[in-house]
Amino acid sequence: MKKVVLCMTLLIGIQSFGQNGQNTLRCGQELHYEDHLMNHPEVVQERQELENFTKNFVLNYNPNNKVASITIPVVFHVNDPNNPQKVTMAQVQSAIDILNEDFTATNWDIGNIRTEFSSIIANMDINFCLATKDPNGNATTGITYHYNNYNGREPDGYGTSVKSVEYWPGDEYLNIWIVNYVEDDNDLYRSGWAFLPDSWVASNNLDGIVYNHRYLGYTGSSDVSGTSSWQQEMARVLTHEVGHYLNLYHTFENYCSSPGDYVNDTPPVYYHGSTNCDQIGDKCSGVTVVNDQNYMDYTYCPSMFTTGQKARVVAALNSSVAGRNNLWTTGNLQATGCTTSTASLDEYDDIASTKLFPNPAHTEINLQFNLSKTTDLDIYIQNLAGQLVQSHSMTATGTEIKTISIDELKAGVYFVNVRSQEASYTLKLVKHK
Repeated sequence: MKKVVLCMTLLIGIQSFGQNGQNTLRCGQELHYEDHLMNHPEVVQERQELENFTKNFVLNYNPNNKVASITIPVVFHVNDPNNPQKVTMAQVQSAIDILNEDFTATNWDIGNIRTEFSSIIANMDINFCLATKDPNGNATTGITYHYNNYNGREPDGYGTSVKSVEYWPGDEYLNIWIVNYVEDDNDLYRSGWAFLPDSWVASNNLDGIVYNHRYLGYTGSSDVSGTSSWQQEMARVLTHEVGHYLNLYHTFENYCSSPGDYVNDTPPVYYHGSTNCDQIGDKCSGVTVVNDQNYMDYTYCPSMFTTGQKARVVAALNSSVAGRNNLWTTGNLQATGCTTSTASLDEYDDIASTKLFPNPAHTEINLQFNLSKTTDLDIYIQNLAGQLVQSHSMTATGTEIKTISIDELKAGVYFVNVRSQEASYTLKLVKHK
C-alpha cells in the first residue's frame, strides 16, 4: 500500500490555506499512519468491510426518496491557555447554522451550481443539534471550556492530550475540539482534520473532529472567515470535515485511478484538489468538467454534495462502525436533549419494546412487537464489523410476531436494527452453529 494512501485513508482532512487563496494539502507524520496499520491491522480489515457494507447499502438506496431527517447531537470542547471563552455561543451557533444549511442544500449559493451538476445536488436531510444534556443528563449549552495549550495532534498524532481533557461518548455525540493550532507546527492556516469511521479510534475515545477556532462560524474569535473576509469560504471547512466523519473521501482521492472517492457521480480529479473554481488544469481521461463546487474538494467555492455522496453518508449512519448508527436514534436524541417530539418518543417506545427470541438462535429468530399502530418497518442485520448481512421490510401491528430465517448466517454475534420512519432500536443476537 502506498504511503499517500495510508495518509489519506486513516486520518483525513488536514488542510492549509495560503494568503493567495490557493489551497494545499500538507499530510504529515506518515510514519504514524503506518504504525497505526501495523499495530492495528483490524482497522484495515474494518475499512474493507465497511466499504462492502456501503456498496451493498447503496445498491438498495434511492437518495432521491424523501425520508425522515437525521439529527446528530454535537458538543464543542473549546481549548485555549488564556481565554477559551473567546469562542462565543454566537460563534458556535453560527457554525451549527452553516452545517445545517450545507447538509440541507439551503446554503445561499446553492442556485449557482454548474448546470452539469444541478440535477445531482443532494439535500442530505441531516440536521445538527447543540446538545442540551450532557452524558450524565445534566443541562449543557453544548460547549465546554478548558484552559490548556494543547495542539490538535500532540503527543501521538491522534491528539490524545486535548481529547483526554474532555470526551463525550462518540456513539452519542459528535465531538468537536476547538484549538489554536490543529497541528504541532503552529501553522494558523491549518483548518482541521477528522477521522473516518473507525472502531479502534472510537473505543479509545479519540473519535471526532479537531478544528481551528479562526475558521469556526462567521462571528466571534476571528474575522478570518467572516462574511466580509477574502476567505469567507473557510467557515464552510467544517462541512468538509463532517463529510470525512461521515465516511466521505476527497473528490480527488486516488486521482484518476479507480475507485476514486468511491462515489460514482463525482468525476475523478487529476490534480491534488481542484484549487480553483475556473476549471483550469489537466483533467482525467473522459472528464470534461470537474465538480469543483463539491464540499469535499479544495476550492473557494464549496456549495454542494452529490446524491452519490448522500447514499454513502446514509450508509455510514446505518452502520454500527464507531457507533454512527446510534447517534440519530430517537432514544439518543432524547438522552442528549435534541428532540422534543412526543410523537417520536412514543414511536421510539413502541420500537424499543420489540423482543427477539430465541436468543441464542440457530436457524430462525422471532421478532415480537408491541405497537400502538400499524407500522412500516425495516430490519437490518449487521455483523460486528458493521457489514449488512440481511435486510427485510415488513408491516406489523399490535403484538404481531414476525419470523426471519438466519440459517445461512455464520456462527457469531450480530446486531438486529429495527427501524421505523421516526425511530430505531438495536438488539444483540447470538447465532449458534
